[in-house]
Amino acid sequence: MLKLLLLTACEQDYGVTERTRSMKVAPLADAGGLTVGEGTTVNVPLFSVGSGDLRVDQITVVNEQAEEAFVLIPNWANEDEDGDGVMDNLIFESGSTDLSVFEELQVSFEPTSEGYFRATITVDTNDNRVVGIDPVEGLHDGSGVHIFQVRGLARHPRSSTYPEKIDFGKRLVGGAFFDLVNIRNTGSVVLTIAGYAFEDGDSTAYYVETPSPVYVLPGDTEEIEVGYIPTKEQREYATLTLLTSDPEGDPMVELIGNNCEDSLHFSWDSDGDGALSCGNDCDDSDPLIRPDGQELPNGKDDDCDGQVDETADGLDEDNDNDGLSENEGDCNDDDPNIGADAEEDKNNKLDDDCDGAVDEGSRRYDDDLDGFTNQAGDCNDYDDAIFPGAVEVADEIDNDCDENIDEGTFNFDDDQDGVAEADGDCDDYDAWTYPGAPEDCDQIDNDCDNFVDEGEGGEDACDFLADLTEAPAPASGCSATDSASGLWAVGLLGLLGLLGLRRRQEVQRD
Repeated sequence: MLKLLLLTACEQDYGVTERTRSMKVAPLADAGGLTVGEGTTVNVPLFSVGSGDLRVDQITVVNEQAEEAFVLIPNWANEDEDGDGVMDNLIFESGSTDLSVFEELQVSFEPTSEGYFRATITVDTNDNRVVGIDPVEGLHDGSGVHIFQVRGLARHPRSSTYPEKIDFGKRLVGGAFFDLVNIRNTGSVVLTIAGYAFEDGDSTAYYVETPSPVYVLPGDTEEIEVGYIPTKEQREYATLTLLTSDPEGDPMVELIGNNCEDSLHFSWDSDGDGALSCGNDCDDSDPLIRPDGQELPNGKDDDCDGQVDETADGLDEDNDNDGLSENEGDCNDDDPNIGADAEEDKNNKLDDDCDGAVDEGSRRYDDDLDGFTNQAGDCNDYDDAIFPGAVEVADEIDNDCDENIDEGTFNFDDDQDGVAEADGDCDDYDAWTYPGAPEDCDQIDNDCDNFVDEGEGGEDACDFLADLTEAPAPASGCSATDSASGLWAVGLLGLLGLLGLRRRQEVQRD
């Protein structure tokens, strides 16, 4: 009777089906742009979307370039299938179409040279919906295989720094004074400032307030705050080096304080009369006392000629015999080297040519009055439209003094892929997009031909993606793939048969 019931249960159709095991993965993972020699980790989610548990048996990474820039991090497995003590399989729980069930693969990207890098990653699974994948000898048999790609680029960073020199001017001993160094990222990858170094002279008087490391994004400028605590009233000098990832070299900034000889700082003209105390102003606390001052009977050397209350000569007299009187433009009629016809000496802190400016034409003087000297970063101090931070326009001139010309305009290759918008780049802020670029499976027109994801030779750039069938059809009869509900029904019928046989035996005994 039991045998009959079991046979009857097998012959009935209980709607037994094979559970769907299915995985989804994005066709492309982008590692972004890195500085050569640095590294990052790409996290790639694998989604379980079937009703059955999913298993990953093997993962293979094949780099397109000779350099193996992409390497699979061996922490993906969570089951030791062969019992050798090494995890060799990844088991997913049954999934969901809302992509809430997933595991992550981690792929490291550590380029050691400049260039574009791609890799193909093969994930071997028990996905029972995958079809159309040809076997590849040494990699996989085509069954349950998913393939995706990963890409990244590496470049050397570029930077520019201003000012070339910080002049703290005339400062009191024991005070604390601050100024800024600006470092600009003129490249397309992150610039790193790892630390600072002081060299030469009185480096103990200077320090950097801004902690390191500092990361500067492409196109951005970061400020480094430098402090100065004077230890003496005489010249204090040092060189600050910014330790960066720029292979062209670490930028250096000169630092000076209490240095009359090499300074045009406003602090040397305390009374604002235009003459410097480290030049020929004999009393920098009184604006009426200066080299071109009028001598008065007041017990003072008003004109800084070394004489007190001397008889004032007429303004029409040429006292120093240089051919000019005060009325004719001689602003210091006691010095024959100073006058309206004299040539400006750029290094003596004097207004030699009597034009109201001291040492104009020197790197310390703002000749075009745009707020920046050459020393402070002005790359053209005779054009007030050119200075650090100016608006860059398409005029083949470096307007903002960052060592790039026309960046941000139609003529500049902003993404540094070798092609500017003027030459046909249809997205000059994406380094993977330019005329002739390889077409990736990324929903972008990489080669600027108005077609998306097309491949070479008429193929599709996404041809490597797995084709999926519909959910497996219902299984007939009894099989190893019967559902738990079918087995429960067979067991229940067998139990009922045993109970019926026992009841008949008891009746016969009675």
